[in-house]
Amino acid sequence: SFAETHELTPVPVHSRDELGLLARSIGQMQEDILAHLNDLEQRKDEMEHRAQHDALTGAPNRVMFHELLQFSIGNARRNGSQLSVLFIDLDHFKEVNDTYGHAAGDAILIEVARRLKTAVRESDAVARLSGDEFVVMIQPVDDPQQLAVIAQKLIKALQVPIEFEGQSLRISASIGISVLPGDGDDMEQLLHNADIAMYHSKRK
Repeated sequence: SFAETHELTPVPVHSRDELGLLARSIGQMQEDILAHLNDLEQRKDEMEHRAQHDALTGAPNRVMFHELLQFSIGNARRNGSQLSVLFIDLDHFKEVNDTYGHAAGDAILIEVARRLKTAVRESDAVARLSGDEFVVMIQPVDDPQQLAVIAQKLIKALQVPIEFEGQSLRISASIGISVLPGDGDDMEQLLHNADIAMYHSKRK
């Protein structure tokens, strides 16, 4: 039936009698209902996307990243592989934001998300946790020794000035790294240890 399949039912719309009039009304009603259902489905998809992604940068938000990380930890345990969390915090972002305005700050955050995503592999994940805090999940980790190289690559990518309304905005970042299983065997430990490592890096 239409209620189950959402497919239009053939009706004798070309008949000129009352049956034809009724058929045309039914046909129009089916089309209207189908259009409404499609609109509801699209709105549902948009709401789900907004619930899982940062509104400014379009990157996965904290909720979605936690889901991705939990799933990836489970996979890594089953496969005996490693993964890494890179916690990234922009240096002196508040000063830049206060000096050049929130529009400039937004432009920086959008560009940071883009550069981070461009600098890592398709299998990795980039998310914005909050404010100027980003996180990258590297999976799988083929060689833990390469993580420092990856972190340096990200730092260099972020050091390139960002052009905004005639201004050349310069930023830098501090990165902390944690690895499964050496630095924790669950999501909370990995994020916590990466966060601590980031603050050690920032103090240096």
